[in-house]
Amino acid sequence: MSSRLNAQQLEAQIQDAPYRYATSEGPLFVSYRSTPSFSSYAAQSKQIIATRNPRGTLPCPISTPTTQWLIKHDQLSPPVTVSDLVAPFELEQPQSKKVALLFHGLTDSPFSFHAIAPLLWAQGYTVRTLLLPGHATAPSDLQQVDVTAWSEITQEALLDAQTNFEQVLLVGYSTGAALALTAAALQPDKVSGIVLIAPASQSHNKYSFLAQWLQYVPGLRWLDEAPDIDPFKYESFPMAAAALVHEVMSTFYQPNFNHAALRNIPKLTLLSEVDTTIDSHATLGLLAQWHHPRDTLLLYGERSWAQSVLGEKYQIEQARCIEELCVAFNGMSHIGLLHPPSHPFYGKNGTYRHCGIYLKDLQKYAQCTLEPNAVRGETTIENTQSNPIFQRLTYNPYYHQLEQVLEHFVHALP
Repeated sequence: MSSRLNAQQLEAQIQDAPYRYATSEGPLFVSYRSTPSFSSYAAQSKQIIATRNPRGTLPCPISTPTTQWLIKHDQLSPPVTVSDLVAPFELEQPQSKKVALLFHGLTDSPFSFHAIAPLLWAQGYTVRTLLLPGHATAPSDLQQVDVTAWSEITQEALLDAQTNFEQVLLVGYSTGAALALTAAALQPDKVSGIVLIAPASQSHNKYSFLAQWLQYVPGLRWLDEAPDIDPFKYESFPMAAAALVHEVMSTFYQPNFNHAALRNIPKLTLLSEVDTTIDSHATLGLLAQWHHPRDTLLLYGERSWAQSVLGEKYQIEQARCIEELCVAFNGMSHIGLLHPPSHPFYGKNGTYRHCGIYLKDLQKYAQCTLEPNAVRGETTIENTQSNPIFQRLTYNPYYHQLEQVLEHFVHALP
């Protein structure tokens, strides 16, 4: 799948919106508690995706570490479809008493964990990825769900894991990290550790709280109406989605939130100083409140910036350039953390280019998708104004270090 379209094709795809609206057949999502097993939950979820996602049944021959594992273990048969790639999955360790639950971010899908999941499996975990209701079908479905549906599936999956395993590792990306933290604060039993990838704490846009009212204003149902080229993550963004994530994040600031429970759980956090989706400084403030002696921060930024909030005793691993890939990019982006440079879709030589900052100038958008030597990084004002063509970084140039830090963290867990 290619992101290369000319301006006329982009305009037509935005206006026709072939992938923005879900097919209104069948249920929106499956209730976790209604299924007898995780495999049943995953299978039913995949069927819903195939029914509601306009391109769910299209072939998509992208090979990832997870698809290779699933094919090898007879859990996936070619030809691989879009539904196969965005659906929840399980990498089982039959004799293991440890499970890792993975929660994706807003507008994302379990595909975001296709690189990291086999790494956790290799560390002895049964790995389960969950699907937040309203995702992996079409952006319009985010207008049909509420935070209760997200909280229920998060907490029910955790309760199931606590019942059937001796140790539970929670892994959350962005909004999924906020939901995982909330679930752990409510149900901390057997949670041995939490991995937080750019956790949603506060929005970088300080007016995002207005979305809870603006979503009801006629003509303001969409913040972004995009060509929706990416089959694994929504590009079009409904106002309702902004309202949902604001509600999730606000939980941390309620007077009855159980901060004490999180101080008893070791955490590994991946954080970019220049993240333009999440307010990383607000995240540091929460991490300081939840400090456990074995907490680690893998920081994509300046150590002094983080230490000014966390203090000298907090373990900080600063991202190190060990490959030439680190040379030509400007800041680690929110969306690139989980994808290695070799990723077939999001990687350095992958087929996708993130050019959403040019939605108001489709000629430039098209030029951005075709530019092989564009500067990449996070979409800060400085970056977008100082580079004639700028692509948001969709992979992690430091991915090898991420693997090492993650392995060390899980090895040290009780």
